[in-house]
Amino acid sequence: MAQQDEYKGSCFRCGYLALRHRTTRRLDEAEDTFRSIAREPTTYAPTLYEPLPVCFARTANLVDEVAQLVKARLKTPEDRERYGLPADGVGFDPTRASGLGEFVQERIQFDRRCPDWVKWDQGFTPKEHREILDRNSLLKWRFAELALVLLTIAAILATGWFGRVTIINNIEQPSPASQSEKGSNGP
Repeated sequence: MAQQDEYKGSCFRCGYLALRHRTTRRLDEAEDTFRSIAREPTTYAPTLYEPLPVCFARTANLVDEVAQLVKARLKTPEDRERYGLPADGVGFDPTRASGLGEFVQERIQFDRRCPDWVKWDQGFTPKEHREILDRNSLLKWRFAELALVLLTIAAILATGWFGRVTIINNIEQPSPASQSEKGSNGP
């Protein structure tokens, strides 16, 4: 619980942090192993997912952020070669690079105070996190509607308006014959 509070607002514990599957292109949950060491678990095939995470809510462009961080930190050709990047820095593609875990880790742990942050529940995909929020929002609206109907009924009963309607309906209506008599006695 304390760890979740520590990273609230960062991608590290956000339910929208996702990994893109290379063949299906779907966005899957970034598991705890990836969140901790910014690498795919060893049980995965080494190329099952792209190496950089994606924000399902599109609030953060993590690929660009990591690319900017890499370019800013790796200034010498030797530094770039150590990470398997082109020595001249030309043609750098962060989605194809490997060994960028420390840069990914820095970006996903950064407290961006994200307005779209949602608590990560292990085992749910980012899409399922969104569906849970949508369902909860719908339930809140339904409860608000129900409360409004109940308050309206309570107000009607409290003011006695319902009773007045009943009394008015029970008043004798003049018969059509008596209406015609009144009309014939006129000037």
